[in-house]
Amino acid sequence: MTMNYKFGKKKDNKKAIMLFIAVLVISIIFLRKPIFSIFNKGSILAAEPIWGVGHFISGEITEGFLSLQSKKTLIKRLLDLQEEFVSMASLKKERDVLAEENVQLEKTLGLYKEFGFEKTARVLSRPPKTSYDTLVIDRGQVDGVEEGDLIFSGENIFLGIVRESGSRSSLVELLSTSTIETEVRFPISDLALTLVGRGGGAFSVNVPRDIPIQEGEFIVSTLNDSFVIGEVSRVTGDPQDPSKTVIAKSPINMNYLNYVFIKRI
Repeated sequence: MTMNYKFGKKKDNKKAIMLFIAVLVISIIFLRKPIFSIFNKGSILAAEPIWGVGHFISGEITEGFLSLQSKKTLIKRLLDLQEEFVSMASLKKERDVLAEENVQLEKTLGLYKEFGFEKTARVLSRPPKTSYDTLVIDRGQVDGVEEGDLIFSGENIFLGIVRESGSRSSLVELLSTSTIETEVRFPISDLALTLVGRGGGAFSVNVPRDIPIQEGEFIVSTLNDSFVIGEVSRVTGDPQDPSKTVIAKSPINMNYLNYVFIKRI
């Protein structure tokens, strides 16, 4: 009887094990999706902090890289704009110079026709690059320029005389050259006076005290009343003397003299 009891017990245990296995298999079959879903969610939740850190680092790197690229692009653009500005400024300056030259050329041609000059010449050298109040012009014997020809600037201002005529250039001695004497008069008087050069575009002339002379008056050549030589800058002398000394200067600035006119008397 004991043997039958043990055998029956083993048989019941075997049935219980089989039933447990069957239930387990059925549970796995029907519940596998929720279980795996929970497992996957758990995996995602577990990995989410890692992904968040990676995303943050990646974003910071990307933003830094884009910022660096933006700065480089901005600097390059600024340099390009600066170069463009310099180029435009240079073109504007060149345009202004050309416009000024055109104005001077138009003025030159107008004066050339108005005063009946025979030739024009470009000034190659002027004081202080030349000594003793002289000019060098780009016209010479091949252009019909001879010693003794008269040289004028704009507005019929009598500057000097050609002293040496080369093949293609000439040396002009200015009337303001020291000790050079020129016969002149004041428009208010017919009295001929001797104008003496003092150098550096300056002159002096002794005038009878009874002739009223004012600063700013012009001194003209006796060759022609329209040939202006100097402009009175001041009058000096002792009131007891019968004459007074008039100091004059050239009406033009030689530093800006680019063209001259040539006339033969």
